[in-house]
Amino acid sequence: MRAGRLALAAVAALAAGGWAVAAGSISRIDGPATASVGASPVFTGTPASVITVSDVGAIDTEVVLAASALVRSTGGEVGLGRSAMLGMVRVTRGGVAVLNAPSGLRYPMSVSALPEHAVIALMGPGVSSGLDAGRMVMGETSAGLHGIVAGDVVELIAFNGSVVSLAVSSVVPDSVVRGTEILVDLDAAGRLGMNRDTYVIGWNVDRGAFQAGYLAGSLANRRETKVRRSWDAPDPDSTLSTARVKQQLGIPAYVVRGDGTVGIDDVWVGANLPGERLLLNESIRIRARCHNGINDALRAALAEIAATGRAAAIDVTNSNRYGGCFQARFNRIAGDIGILSRHTWGMALDINTADNCQGCRPVLDCDVVRIFRRHGFAWGGTFTRPDGMHFEWVGEPRDQLEYPSLFCPNIVSAPPPADPTDDGVDVDPGGDGAGDVAGASLTGVGLEMLHLPDATIWALR
Repeated sequence: MRAGRLALAAVAALAAGGWAVAAGSISRIDGPATASVGASPVFTGTPASVITVSDVGAIDTEVVLAASALVRSTGGEVGLGRSAMLGMVRVTRGGVAVLNAPSGLRYPMSVSALPEHAVIALMGPGVSSGLDAGRMVMGETSAGLHGIVAGDVVELIAFNGSVVSLAVSSVVPDSVVRGTEILVDLDAAGRLGMNRDTYVIGWNVDRGAFQAGYLAGSLANRRETKVRRSWDAPDPDSTLSTARVKQQLGIPAYVVRGDGTVGIDDVWVGANLPGERLLLNESIRIRARCHNGINDALRAALAEIAATGRAAAIDVTNSNRYGGCFQARFNRIAGDIGILSRHTWGMALDINTADNCQGCRPVLDCDVVRIFRRHGFAWGGTFTRPDGMHFEWVGEPRDQLEYPSLFCPNIVSAPPPADPTDDGVDVDPGGDGAGDVAGASLTGVGLEMLHLPDATIWALR
């Protein structure tokens, strides 16, 4: 019991920005001689070598301590972050409403919270100075989509059902807030009910020392613990950030019913989804109700699968009975942080469900997987908790990204050179993928903005 209390005290110290760890905790955290509780962080520009560590579901105390110890042992710094998706109901400007969600509904917003020392180190003192219990910072893509400007007041539904008002102190490039829609500090997070730490973030780590320590330590043996490095190659099965999904496919207002299920605005559904399941291919007779914006890509993928003699690899009867695209619901394993599944947008197709239960070793023809990637889909079989039935639209070819996927790695003809200088890490919790991508394209560039899990979470469905 005493050891458990000491471990929790260590986690609390990390969340507050301190580095002290009580004796008897699972892992010793050693920091450089200059580090001390209450030391003032200094922004020296974009930090090199950023990592994130998360679990499927709630992050374990053991993982927090082990990851933090590893980062500190390499000379890096560390903090704990929180992710969630909350509903926005109104925006006012000078006391006058400029945006109202449809009556009884709310717009999904990905929200990330970091302690002050992490914000200063990762994003700069200018961003940090705009955060307190009553203020937030927004990424420019989401702000533009919703018509929000600096000085507006955003009303969000907290986890206890109350309405919390936060003033927008500034709107900054998505890269500055590392992909999230809304950035808040821990005080504002507390008002919103975001009380659960969901990931560890470290920066200025020594890459070689970190990798050696990771392979020699306990983290490498945890199946559902995801470690992402800013110097990783682009992952073909990473998914889009919430802001990018909204930009490409629209913004569905939703309601959380009394029984916990989700309903979607009928107007949005009518404008973006067909009225019924459509036949997507004459040879592979899958019928699905998918977002109008992805149907051509699905048809092209299925046509190539049929043309190359691989139609038998898809169980049409099962896919039509238990699979499909559109289903408004929360992410099934993200826990209590409010993440909408990407099926809510109708942007992901499930097939062959009987052989590909969530968390099971995926059983699917790898040529079929690579064809889907070629036509702009990420595959769930490589997610932190494998989801081999799941193909999620990302809108660009992913079959020529060289990456050490555990299942069905790409066969790359001419891999592009990697950019060793990229250190972008995406803190947006909205996606379901193995790591969300804030930008539109991964092809031919080394930039990958990684999603900081919950939310989201590393690839949760």
